[in-house]
Amino acid sequence: MISINYFIRTNLRNLIYNKKFAFINIIGLSIGVTVSLLILLYVNYETSFDSFNPKAKNIYRVITENKQDGSLHPSTPLALSDVLKKDYPEANKVISMLSTWDVVKVNRERFDNLRGAIVEKTFSNFLIFLS
Repeated sequence: MISINYFIRTNLRNLIYNKKFAFINIIGLSIGVTVSLLILLYVNYETSFDSFNPKAKNIYRVITENKQDGSLHPSTPLALSDVLKKDYPEANKVISMLSTWDVVKVNRERFDNLRGAIVEKTFSNFLIFLS
């Protein structure tokens, strides 16, 4: 207990006498802890997808890259599932999903930029909460 008190008193004296150095150290420590927490949150977010699914290790996602602006989209051409089934026999089940942003009219009421998805008939087989 005495050594802890001595350690705290010595460090407080150093902080008081070397204010610039202490300020730089505290700012550096704060930035380091903040960056570490942000990295931890990002890694946790990226590794948590489909973690509720018992077959999560066998689920893969194909994304589409737009060559014009380099953006990534979570959709695939509908014909891609046939190609994947043919070229990769280890892929047991494959579905395609095409994202859409359209204008829809219902009873003369217009809805702009409705987001939706066009999927194959077998899409419901992938949803474990429906089975």
